[in-house]
Amino acid sequence: MFTYVPADEIKNVQEADMEILTREDYDRVHYTNHPGYSIEGEVYPKATRNTTLPDGLKWKEWVEHRIDWTPSQSIWYANGKQVANISFQVPRNPSLMIFSTWGDGGVWTQNMTTGEEAYMEMQWLQLLYNTSDTSDKHKRDDAGPKGRVLRKRGDENICRMVCSIDDEDGAGVVTWLWGNNTASGLLAGPCSRQAYENIALFFLV
Repeated sequence: MFTYVPADEIKNVQEADMEILTREDYDRVHYTNHPGYSIEGEVYPKATRNTTLPDGLKWKEWVEHRIDWTPSQSIWYANGKQVANISFQVPRNPSLMIFSTWGDGGVWTQNMTTGEEAYMEMQWLQLLYNTSDTSDKHKRDDAGPKGRVLRKRGDENICRMVCSIDDEDGAGVVTWLWGNNTASGLLAGPCSRQAYENIALFFLV
């Protein structure tokens, strides 16, 4: 899982990343605020935390992973326990949120043994917006079908699908959506570039 802002130069990439290598021990997880190295090959130790999951947790079993992305740091949790806190190169701009499994046969991912397989399973996903900020730009009065976020402002190339912040305490409850964009349109269009200045992300994998 990672947030991502692409750039022409590696030094300008913005990414808060959690990575698991299936060739490693089942309790090993890597967290990085990219880039973790320069184009010249210099490694930035402050960008990465290589951690062991707490309490005997294993990534091949169900684990609730969480990232708190704030302006000053990205904080990672496993089953409610903090496992990494990175203040170096915290993403600053509107970001994509991406979940993927991949391998390119490189130094980092290496090659998969013939006949083997790797896959990712997700049981649920939850995004929480920062509602503790009392500034005008975060007022919940602006939400909803008649709120500021949905008023026509002359720009046709804007996101018309807005997620509400529901009041449910439990996971797996569908959040109400305003608008009529399709899911594919959300992924390909301007909605995919929506940003949250402070967000918490929970997912169970």
